Amino acid sequence: MKPWQHEQRCIPNVDADYVAAMEDMLDLYAQPYDPIAPLVCFDEKPLVVHGEIREPLPVKRGYPQRSYCEYERLGTANLFVFVELLAGG
Repeated sequence: MKPWQHEQRCIPNVDADYVAAMEDMLDLYAQPYDPIAPLVCFDEKPLVVHGEIREPLPVKRGYPQRSYCEYERLGTANLFVFVELLAGG
């Protein structure tokens, strides 16, 4: 046991409305590809941009990359991804 470690999860309230909405999504993903009305998935992830205060040590074979524990905060950004999975290639 490692009591200092923890995980945070979104624990959904699984009721009939939740299951119905999930089944609607699964039905949508199961539809065949239609080039006239493509299925485009979207996701967003907020990021914190860090900079190095000290130059990291050069990577040596058999050792992980080593860098200084302090950093400079350079701001924030949002990463947006749009994917059309069924189109292939």
